[in-house]
Amino acid sequence: MAAIMKEFVPPPFLQGETVESIHARMMASLPADIDRSEGGFPWDYTRPTANEKAEYVNYNLINTIRGIFAMWCDPFLLDYHADKWGMKRRAAVQAKAILKMTGDEGTEIPAGFVVSTAAVYNRPSISFTTDEAVKLSEEPVSVTITAVDAGADGNVGAHTIIIVDTPIKGLATIDNPAPAFGGIDEESDDSLRERVVEYEQTQGISFVGSYIDYKRWALEVTGVGAVQVQGGQNGDCTVKLILTGSDGNPASEEICQDVYDHIMRPDDTSQRLASVCDLLIVKPATTVKVTIAATVELDGTVLLNDLKEEFRLRLEDYYHTDAIDEGEVKYTHIGAILLECSGVNDYANETLTINGGTTNVPVATGEIPMTTIAEINLTEGTVT
Repeated sequence: MAAIMKEFVPPPFLQGETVESIHARMMASLPADIDRSEGGFPWDYTRPTANEKAEYVNYNLINTIRGIFAMWCDPFLLDYHADKWGMKRRAAVQAKAILKMTGDEGTEIPAGFVVSTAAVYNRPSISFTTDEAVKLSEEPVSVTITAVDAGADGNVGAHTIIIVDTPIKGLATIDNPAPAFGGIDEESDDSLRERVVEYEQTQGISFVGSYIDYKRWALEVTGVGAVQVQGGQNGDCTVKLILTGSDGNPASEEICQDVYDHIMRPDDTSQRLASVCDLLIVKPATTVKVTIAATVELDGTVLLNDLKEEFRLRLEDYYHTDAIDEGEVKYTHIGAILLECSGVNDYANETLTINGGTTNVPVATGEIPMTTIAEINLTEGTVT
């Protein structure tokens, strides 16, 4: 089950407690022969107290009540709620890349040697360090490098790691022929809150190794974004997990292995989470390409490229929730998402297509829809 989030409503005894209402009650409690006019001593002496009480009621008390519940607490309290159930925020992971170096034969490059990308526009330089010492030879030498700071920002593109922080005599060129990979941001507040609330709402349900268990166990592993659980179709004990990474793409083989090890604990079977008889298969999801085209009328507040990026992000949210649950990408829903984007006045109905048509795109179990920027073809025009 997914966590059911509810809107916080203050208890009745805290509602309507404004400075004015509090101060009015204070003034009404004064003896009848006391001056109640604004600017008089009684008014001036009681107004600051009403201000303080209103702040205490509407901020301190409200936030104290919210803090009791993971669903509504401030982010700084969320980790305490997670810790109560033995849960941890998924840590950030450093990106890695393969660096090729050329130069004079015999030149030694130490472990921890710092290389970087160039700072471009509003993006800062990303630094990496070599994982081990190497010695240059006649042919280009490859070495694994790791980002200094953990996070998805380390997943830089190919041919971008080109700067040597401290030059070494004999080192001529450096280059990463392939993109960096594996960098993952620390788990967001929204993601952790969802996991904690879902866990709390399943307390009291008697289950061992249910679909909910397997989903929860998989989501405890860094890098997992979404989980589909299959099992028991033929009466056997095989459970299959199909994973999407936190970046919205099919999970890497490394993440799949981490999930398997976390649940099955081949290193220490006494810590195994799965039932004794269960067999586990963990696979990355497969993608269903969804191309979208439309003519849109803009209000002049956004650029077309910015619109495409917002549209892509909104599609990603839809794909990983309703589309997977419903087993299809709905043509009408794509149009609704487009109209929700900033700066869109309208779109021409006859021009909107998904995968070249106007029918829904089926999504089978174990599949995730995917639309890249290159697969969004929006043209600007006037809609009549």
